[in-house]
Amino acid sequence: MMNHVWGAYKKYAWGDDILLPIAKRGKQWWKNQKSGLTIIDSLDTLWLMGMREEFNEGVEYVIEHVHFDVVRFYGYISPFLSFLLFFSFFFFFLFLFFNFWIRI
Repeated sequence: MMNHVWGAYKKYAWGDDILLPIAKRGKQWWKNQKSGLTIIDSLDTLWLMGMREEFNEGVEYVIEHVHFDVVRFYGYISPFLSFLLFFSFFFFFLFLFFNFWIRI
């Protein structure tokens, strides 16, 4: 199921915040700024489901295209929502790092 959903997102809305499945297009939360929130939010799921190739593509997108320009986004996104989405991603990788480090 995740392969089907991820494939549709990648085909119709790569980099957008939301996939509109009936319209077969993506949508951003704020004015024409592709923030990749769906990619960021899905990375932990992709990792846990063993979809490493898709995970790596998502990480490459985040590294190349996601920027934390607070001035540009001010007024268009909730700071609380930003905290939940971006820092959950950070804590997930922190967990992975320490889990790997403890096993060595």
